[in-house]
Amino acid sequence: VDPNATYWETVSTNVIEKLSFGDLVTKQYIRGKKWKERVTAENPKSVLTEMGFTEPVWDCWINHYGGYEWSGLVRYDIAPSYEVLGWDEEAWNSY
Repeated sequence: VDPNATYWETVSTNVIEKLSFGDLVTKQYIRGKKWKERVTAENPKSVLTEMGFTEPVWDCWINHYGGYEWSGLVRYDIAPSYEVLGWDEEAWNSY
């Protein structure tokens, strides 16, 4: 994660935004000297949890479910919302 403000002010420009909360399991996604100095937890999920993020909050408001396969959207009953916007399994999984 680059702490550069540009990444945080423009949606989907930082690599960490493309990961679902469940995929945040190693520090390899956190880059940059300042972050390395500040992040001491074993995995980014615990850091995000300390900041107040939960899995539902992260996956909806930060990841926008982009880290999910279509089957996950179906399993958690999120797919209908995307279908209204024109998404289907083929389009989603090719994104």
